[in-house]
Amino acid sequence: VQITVACPSCGEVEKVIKIGKSKHGHQRCRCLACRKTFQLGYEYEACKTGIKERILDMSINGSGVWDTVRVLGVGKSTVLRTIKKSGRAKNGQSGHFEAQEQETAKVRIKRAEADEFWSFVGKKSEPRWTWYLIDHDTGEIIAFVLGRRTDATFRRLLKLLKDNRIRVKLWLCDDWGAYPRCLSTKKILVGKDNTQSIERKNLDFRTRIKRLQRRTIGFSKSIQMHDAVISLFINRVFFKT
Repeated sequence: VQITVACPSCGEVEKVIKIGKSKHGHQRCRCLACRKTFQLGYEYEACKTGIKERILDMSINGSGVWDTVRVLGVGKSTVLRTIKKSGRAKNGQSGHFEAQEQETAKVRIKRAEADEFWSFVGKKSEPRWTWYLIDHDTGEIIAFVLGRRTDATFRRLLKLLKDNRIRVKLWLCDDWGAYPRCLSTKKILVGKDNTQSIERKNLDFRTRIKRLQRRTIGFSKSIQMHDAVISLFINRVFFKT
């Protein structure tokens, strides 16, 4: 019986050859097209194709670290390492605005809703805030930062917008003091009636990410892990990267 083997890296079928077996008896192969080697089977679950993607998918769909360990049969260190490496979602704007930036000198947002939601790392006396901005008309996330609920953190968000040539004509927000201190009062419209979309999006975060739920033992133990999961969620769900 002839079995067709495709290279998991480049998809090549014709140029895959056998190169012996592993110490556990699994067939090893090499792709002559991309020069990479791979096995047809693995002893450890984490080495199997698609496992790392499943780890990331579970982390942004209500599963904690130990939930992922039990379901996938991989080690805790593997789960933590995979999520931290995937935290490539640095504080930034969506790909939609990156594409617009290439076409025009500036991106102008007519109305933007701003809000922040709270969580903590290790203990409740160590709060960690996610401060972000969405387009009032489209509902798309424009930019986000993570940190303390201070003027300095909000100024990081403003700098992010400036660096990416994104201008907001009118800010829709609550009565938190950072807004009038950092923005012109002529550009601010305060009121819960104007921030319903972003308040609803806060619920999406708390529903989909276990460490953001209000009563849970699945809270973050490190800032790096906390920021990586939230950044991963925003990049995958909203930025589609």
